[in-house]
Amino acid sequence: MSYLVGPFEVASKGLEAPVKVHFVNLYPAIATRHSDSMDAVFLLDGRKATVAISCATLFELRTAEGKTFTDQQLADIASLHLRRTRTRIRGYGGGAFPQ
Repeated sequence: MSYLVGPFEVASKGLEAPVKVHFVNLYPAIATRHSDSMDAVFLLDGRKATVAISCATLFELRTAEGKTFTDQQLADIASLHLRRTRTRIRGYGGGAFPQ
């Protein structure tokens, strides 16, 4: 996949050094017993992290506001979410981020 999400770094007060982030791919994650999502996969200093974008939310946006998103836009949204969330995290522990 050729998305224009280039490598970036995220810094936080709780981290010793900035974390290097690389976008890997975007794919649909369809589950029979869980919520369906579009998953954006990143590597954070070589460790895998996934940002899930709810398909139900995407459907609501399309139905209510007529908004649709390209794969590129979804990758950008996931990247922005990861940047914002990472700056609030103290270290690698807990949540959806790798240990």
